[in-house]
Amino acid sequence: MALPFIPVSPEQAAINIARKMEFVREGIMDRGEYLADQTVLERVAWEPYGHGQRLTVIPLPSSTPSPCECDGTPSPANCNRVANDPPDDAALTTNDNSDPSPEPVDVPASPPVPAVLMIVTQLVPGMSWLYPDGCWTGPTRFVDNFTNLKLLCTGGPPTHPRFVNDYATLIANLNSIMDRIKDSSNGRNTIVSGPANYIRVRHRLFVEYEDADSADPAGEFLQRLSLNRSLKLPVDAAYTRVWPTSTTTAAEALASAAETHRVEPLPAYDLNGVLMEPQYYTRRLDGATVVLHFELSHHPICKSREGAPVDTFSARVVQIRVILPPTGASPATPRKKKLLPQDDYFVHSLPPSVAGMMTRMTRRMDSHEKSSGMQSFASSSSSGSS
Repeated sequence: MALPFIPVSPEQAAINIARKMEFVREGIMDRGEYLADQTVLERVAWEPYGHGQRLTVIPLPSSTPSPCECDGTPSPANCNRVANDPPDDAALTTNDNSDPSPEPVDVPASPPVPAVLMIVTQLVPGMSWLYPDGCWTGPTRFVDNFTNLKLLCTGGPPTHPRFVNDYATLIANLNSIMDRIKDSSNGRNTIVSGPANYIRVRHRLFVEYEDADSADPAGEFLQRLSLNRSLKLPVDAAYTRVWPTSTTTAAEALASAAETHRVEPLPAYDLNGVLMEPQYYTRRLDGATVVLHFELSHHPICKSREGAPVDTFSARVVQIRVILPPTGASPATPRKKKLLPQDDYFVHSLPPSVAGMMTRMTRRMDSHEKSSGMQSFASSSSSGSS
């Protein structure tokens, strides 16, 4: 049964969006990873990683339980019992031949955990490269092999008033974090550029099977993707072989890459928390306001064999979450099984009235898209190649 159409005035729509943005900001501030939060600077540090460094989370100091918390209720009586009374089974455990207390065992320290930073940004139209096959036509001086393709997202200042002032703060904090490393005096390549302070992050499309298996031994990532009915792809090498391409050259390169690599879809989620299909990356991300999660790393890179190394920073996409669609954008995908965790700061923080309004709006947009008869990226490319 179709939901009745409930008209919303422009004024009420603006109020609903403002409420939504307020809930989003509260949710990301609570996570402690938002770069507009000054306390982030106290929780991250650079650690050696390979030939460079990566930003990691400073571990919290371990807490030692108080001896008076023997039964969970600290009190003078409990403290006296612990200090003066022998244990209940002392007669069973004490004898002349008892072994000395075991020496403490050195527990290896846990490896540093990469820090995941969060920003709210508007992806700049025309400055991102989000085609599923990178419009591959052959090797270039920038990308010598199809398996080295990376998608590029360029974010700029958000236009919604709730986040306008945050952007200057998060840029200052991001620059402060990168300024902690000054290995070279020959210049710096940071992820922030231009007078508008654009932030550039990348996503590697292909991962070698050996690397992928070590990072995800149970194949959980592909298993989650298989739960999304919109993809309809098997959890094996065939998933990579059916990745959409737009040229014959890209299709041939993909077939060869599938023998040694698997594809890693861009972790981009629409307004409903549904993973985007690759053919919609550009259409639904260019101009969208998103919460962008990324990891930060640093490497000294020489521009030439004789040249001195330059401090080079790079950011890897961890997750992209759309909170406002592009102006005049096509609707989001129909509501299917969500892939985001249950603590998603967007969907689960909305009040019922706003969430219901978004659901009705999305369903009306979905109905419009279905009636327009839009063809997918994959089908259009296959007809073009024939």
